Amino acid sequence: MLLVTGERAFFFTDGRYTQQAKTEVQGAKVVIVRKTPLIAAAESLSENGRNWGVKTVGFEAEHLTVTTKNQLSRAVPKSVRLRPTTGLIERLRIIKDADEIRLLRDAVIAGAGLFDVALETIRTGVKETAVAAEMEYSARQGGVEGM
Repeated sequence: MLLVTGERAFFFTDGRYTQQAKTEVQGAKVVIVRKTPLIAAAESLSENGRNWGVKTVGFEAEHLTVTTKNQLSRAVPKSVRLRPTTGLIERLRIIKDADEIRLLRDAVIAGAGLFDVALETIRTGVKETAVAAEMEYSARQGGVEGM
């Protein structure tokens, strides 16, 4: 759960993702919680929201169940207005920096090179898993870390 205020950003997650969050989350403080990240974020907002000047909380309506939205409504202060949004995060993720563009380019080049491996491996009677295994083996030989 990502909580972004005007000046701060917090990424709430549980202990299963401690290492991944610490290596992958940039620009937000990682907060490891024992309860659901949504409730932890709402409680943090309840405790600090007034100091942070939070009056409205936007949430991605397409990614929140009715039950979870009701939990959120109960957890945030009554003074905070909940506002559904659509595609907000997706629009932000469209913008790529130079490093992301390089990674995408490298992935496309690596993937395109595997087409020949697939063509050489596919034939009558060969299982799909065998073709996938040959493609992954070739990719890893070429330096790909994961599929």
